[in-house]
Parts: sequence; C-alpha cells; structure tokens
Amino acid sequence: MSTITNIRRIIAILNIAKLKKINDFINKTKSIVQDIGNNATIFVTPVPTLSSVTGHITALETAQTNVASKVPDAVNARKPKYDAVMTDMRALLMYVQGLADAAATPDLAVSIITTAGFDVKNTGSFNKPTLTAIFNSNTGKVTLRAKAIGIRASYNWQYSTDGGTTWIAMPSTLQAKTTIGGLILSNKLVFCVMPVTKDGENIWSDPVSIH
Repeated sequence: MSTITNIRRIIAILNIAKLKKINDFINKTKSIVQDIGNNATIFVTPVPTLSSVTGHITALETAQTNVASKVPDAVNARKPKYDAVMTDMRALLMYVQGLADAAATPDLAVSIITTAGFDVKNTGSFNKPTLTAIFNSNTGKVTLRAKAIGIRASYNWQYSTDGGTTWIAMPSTLQAKTTIGGLILSNKLVFCVMPVTKDGENIWSDPVSIH
C-alpha cells in the first residue's frame, strides 16, 4: 500500500487520561489484545505477540488482586508488572501506527487504529469518516461504523454485491454501527448508510468497501 501524503499524519494514542484506575488500565489492555486478535487479516504479525502480552496482563491482574487483598509489599511488587504491560502497549501502538502510516487514505488509517482498540489523536482538524467497514476473520462478519450525528437518530444500512448497481436493505439501528455476516467477500462488495433524525432522512453516504 502507498503511504499517506496528506499534510497531517493520523496519530494513534493510548489515552491514559481516561484510565483512572489500574483495573481500567487492565480492562483496556485486554480489550486491545482482543480487538487485534479478532482482526488477524489486518494485524497479521503483532509485535509483541499477543500471547506474550496476555501473559503480562495476567501477571498484572494477579499483582492487583494482591494489592486489593493487602498482601505485604504488594504495591511495590505490582510496579514491574504494570511496567511490562505498558511496554507491551507502547510496542503494539508502534506496530499499529506503522500500519496506519502505510494506509492508502486517512479514513483507512483511522479504521486501522480504532479497530485495534487505540484512540486517534485529536488534531483539531480531523473529520471522522462517514462510514467504515471492517471484516472480522474470526466471526466472519463485517462491522459497519458510521459517523454519529446526534442522540436521537437512527441509521439505515444497505449493501451491494455488484459494486453499487443493486442494493440490499439491512435492518435499521439506533446506534451508529451494525454487523452483518454470511457475505461473500469481493472487490464489488460495498456498503452505505443513511442517518435519520427528527428532521427526516439524510442522503445516502458514498459507498465504502471493506478495509
């Protein structure tokens, strides 16, 4: 894939500010490992390996349990376990950033980062893509994520297997995401979304293919 040539690089971050407690950090790291593992077609060779990261997270969980149980010197014993997981997260972040940097478009770069469970750095000028489509090789399903336009909104979805000549309706949702399975993957498989607000239907988005 070609490298993005836009003037603003899409930056992946681990938003530590959101993780106020050790348990929040543990849950976030476990979620990242799961997200990367569930999308092996995108994240083919994670560095470090997910099994290694999982081992470090498990060790940190045990250390945190000891702290909660007030085992003597448990806080000091927890620190190297935390540091090991943080080192893993920084390495995974660099791995995902490399894939994002090599993405063909900014939208694809964002999809790669968020699919891995990381956040995108707010540059103050980036607009979230209207629609992304990600295939999960473990479940065989496609996850569609649209740009949310408000609290009281619904979303109509369609897909086409012939490049947009004919469209098939999917169930509407109240959330800006949905999943669909049983599709035959091809370069002619595309998706679109139409937000609906109290003011009525918006226009259909441009078709997007699977990233």
